[in-house]
Amino acid sequence: MHRKFGTLLLAVTLLGGLVVASAAAVYLPPDPHPRFNAQAIFADGKVHWAGGYATTVTNPVSGKTYYNNRQSGYSIYDPLTNTWSSSKWSDDPQSPAGIDNNEDGIVGEPEGTYPGTCQMFAYDRNGDGKKEIWIHAGYPVWEGHFFVYDPAANKWTKVGAFPGFSDGGYKAQYLGVAALWEESPTQAWVLCAGGGFWGPDNKSFAKYNIQTDTWTELPDLPVTMIGHVGAVINGKLYLTGGNQNNVSAATGIWEYNCATGVWTTPAGGTGPGPVANLLVGVERAAVGVYNGKLYIIGGQKADGTDYNGIQVFDPVSKSVTLLGTLPVAMSRHGGCIDPATGDIYVGAGRQNGQYLAYEPWWKANVNAPSLTWTRLPDDPAYFPYQDWVAGGEELSGVVTGPDGKPLPQCVVAVKKKGRGPYATADAQYYALTDGAGHYSVTVPPGDYYVAAWRYAYKPSADKVLVMGATPQKLDLQITEAAGQNIAPGSTVYVSSATGNEPASGAVDNDMWSRWSTEGGTGADHYYIIDLGSVRDVTGLTIYWETARPGIYQIDVTNNDPNPAGSPTWTTVYTCPKGGGGFDMGYGHFLDAIGFTTPVKARGIRFHCMAFSQWWQGNYSAYEFVVHNTNPGTPPISIAAAKQLPDGSPVELFSVVSVSGASEFGNSKIFPNTFWLQESNASGIRVEYDQPVAWPGEWDYVKGTIETDPVTGERYVQATEVQTWAFLGIEFAPQAMNNKACVETKNPWGIRVKTWGKVTDMVPNQFMISDNVGAPNQVDIQVQRSGPAPEIGAFVTVSGALAGGGKLFEWPFDGYIRSWLMHGSYAVPNPGGNEYDWQQANLSEDFLASQGGEANIQPRPGDVGPNGAQWFVWTIKPWEAIIDLNKPTWKPSGQNQGCIYASVWIWADRTYTGESGDGLELWIGTDDGYRVYWNGNMIYENNIWRGVGRDQDKIPNIDWMGGDLYVLNPGWNHILMKVNNITGGYGMVLRLMVNDPAGTGEKVPLVLPYSVVPW
Repeated sequence: MHRKFGTLLLAVTLLGGLVVASAAAVYLPPDPHPRFNAQAIFADGKVHWAGGYATTVTNPVSGKTYYNNRQSGYSIYDPLTNTWSSSKWSDDPQSPAGIDNNEDGIVGEPEGTYPGTCQMFAYDRNGDGKKEIWIHAGYPVWEGHFFVYDPAANKWTKVGAFPGFSDGGYKAQYLGVAALWEESPTQAWVLCAGGGFWGPDNKSFAKYNIQTDTWTELPDLPVTMIGHVGAVINGKLYLTGGNQNNVSAATGIWEYNCATGVWTTPAGGTGPGPVANLLVGVERAAVGVYNGKLYIIGGQKADGTDYNGIQVFDPVSKSVTLLGTLPVAMSRHGGCIDPATGDIYVGAGRQNGQYLAYEPWWKANVNAPSLTWTRLPDDPAYFPYQDWVAGGEELSGVVTGPDGKPLPQCVVAVKKKGRGPYATADAQYYALTDGAGHYSVTVPPGDYYVAAWRYAYKPSADKVLVMGATPQKLDLQITEAAGQNIAPGSTVYVSSATGNEPASGAVDNDMWSRWSTEGGTGADHYYIIDLGSVRDVTGLTIYWETARPGIYQIDVTNNDPNPAGSPTWTTVYTCPKGGGGFDMGYGHFLDAIGFTTPVKARGIRFHCMAFSQWWQGNYSAYEFVVHNTNPGTPPISIAAAKQLPDGSPVELFSVVSVSGASEFGNSKIFPNTFWLQESNASGIRVEYDQPVAWPGEWDYVKGTIETDPVTGERYVQATEVQTWAFLGIEFAPQAMNNKACVETKNPWGIRVKTWGKVTDMVPNQFMISDNVGAPNQVDIQVQRSGPAPEIGAFVTVSGALAGGGKLFEWPFDGYIRSWLMHGSYAVPNPGGNEYDWQQANLSEDFLASQGGEANIQPRPGDVGPNGAQWFVWTIKPWEAIIDLNKPTWKPSGQNQGCIYASVWIWADRTYTGESGDGLELWIGTDDGYRVYWNGNMIYENNIWRGVGRDQDKIPNIDWMGGDLYVLNPGWNHILMKVNNITGGYGMVLRLMVNDPAGTGEKVPLVLPYSVVPW
């Protein structure tokens, strides 16, 4: 795979009630830090809980949302004080340090690791009497090193760089085992066994010498393993559970002599085999060692449910017994045992099939006649990456342009001073200016460079910031336009390229074509631009794709840059570890560099030197822009454009406020129309010959300024529109009464909000009055594509102003646009017609070996039975239909094959069927499908058709008269299985409920609910 399919997070406005707090209001403490696939061990009298992954949760009291990429977390539980301490902030000396994956001195998102549940141990290598905490690699670390935490220094380091396996084993050994073998008081080894990423693996088997910091590759395991657990007891490594030879929740227990390097052959056997078997097969369990026995704690069973038993393996008798049961069934959780007392600690992870928004832990003693569990206090850590800089203060200011006027939609970048100038590239903190040119960002204490950038401008000069413990204001000025781009048409040389993403794709002035290296060709690559002659270069703007480098440098030469010769290169910019650029959305990441004085160059080399933590395997860029001294002309402002005579050519670059483009098609009211907005006082209508825009986008528009002869509204008749980026921002509607909406021409075309009582209605439109009967009463016409409210109702509406006192209201359509995808699968042709083959595909449970279609709860990167990954697939926000011919695993027109699409939906309350909310599932597919709702197969349609919206409205009454499916409070899971007979291939889905206004119509579910693909 050459490209990482990024997830586009769309903001959905949640409608909620007001909470009135008195002066004595009491607020809950921060959320606990829910994590799974993390690591727990007992060392030096404390429970250590590190790494892991977490779902996105929202605290209903504080309203804060805590996002999922929190694998850098580290928490410590002290039984003596019965308290947790947690790595809440990277600069908080009172907390354990978070895992700084890229070693840039700042713990941010995403960093750290989530390797599984059995790749952590404790060992005192430095001899200070305190054991260091070791974690072996994991995902998304990729490389096979160790993270090591020194409690005395409160710092994480990386050691044990692994050269890799000669036969293709997976370095990081995700969901593998890292077991400590203390051969003698002065010699310790770590045996790293199994795991993988693309599937169960037997090639990944190596041992690490802690004292000499060296690796030894070992012969292949006798069985493929992933998701298993293990430990070394009396010089022997024991591995059990997990997926063994493609059998989920396996039972076999394997024994390996660490000294002789021999796997045990059971009595009567002809080769290595299990020396015993678990009572219940599990995977992703927790593990502990006590009194020479292996404790396998919980885990996920073959049917996909969580197990509540603690199985104990005795290596002497080769027997397995059941110690007792956990307080709740668990998998992907933490578990460890105090080797001195037998106290066992368990918690977090997945409990009774649920990933929780809190993290309950329990304690018992394995020596007690019966396990008696005591609930521990919740871990208080939480890791919202927006708040990661707590302890810092607000940095704010205004960015102005060359004319001294505030400049909206500028990128403000802050980076550590020690990392060099050009702060709009390789920064730690970013902010965007609003419509008034104002920005605000929280920055921890330290020395920084700060600069601002906007499209078609040269970055502002770097300003030095010394951030202390008080808020600061820092105004910035962008003083000149960027020079013209002289890269298009240049000769280019690359170390690698693909057929679909050639070298020319990054110098063609097209933000949607791109260059990409071939996957698997290493981490050292270059892209060279030959300008043909020595030119003055004033700056560079790079638009990376998701597959951007972690370390790169820019070199120049005045020689012929053909790498076949011997050019002499001079480095003019270095991006050390971290980098990544500003996320512009749609998989575009910006690095803007402005040189203080022009740099002379014929050749420019972009030298990619190391993969980033976000993506491994290849590099990709949409555009390399080279600015020279020829003056460029930035697009004019909307306010200035409105002052030009009709027919004047204009170029605009601004945010789309409201769009008439409804998904694939057009608004019924304003076909091929959208509005650009610069501020809450400046917006303009754009007419184009196709629907291309969506609210929140940065769009480039070229055309002529015109006047609507009926309304007098100024608008742009566009000849070219380019979607530049999706920043996820929308200007808040400008609140104004009807009189201001009708009489003020300046804000026409911007997004506004008004209110009043409904006085009249006709199809798809109604009138509202803001002061019925008063002398200053003004009515305004609201146009909408959905049903109108009742006459006399008091309503608040928002949308785009149009001429003649009209308001175009934008409806929410409810289509789910982000899914976790996997496939494809098919059974051999059973004979008969195409419907018979499709029915055979729909009836076959291709996921049976991993718990089955009804029980599967996949995560990004999980590997299915066919060896392919589950991955996120997101369509653009104006689209509704998921075109299943697009993903590379489904060639266009392939006959007969099934894919799976998974999505999670969070609801604030219960939504019922016909007797209550009227909940229905509206689906369109090409061709047949099955749908599972919270583990139940609720509908199947063996049909051959082209896909369209809302083709099937799944009834919500079963034959007994009850609801076939309900939306429960919290997370709900939908799994689609879609089969293609031949030709086109697609799906579309949304949830509908009864109109709360009582119209009797169905409307999209707009109440507080959110959708994530995993």
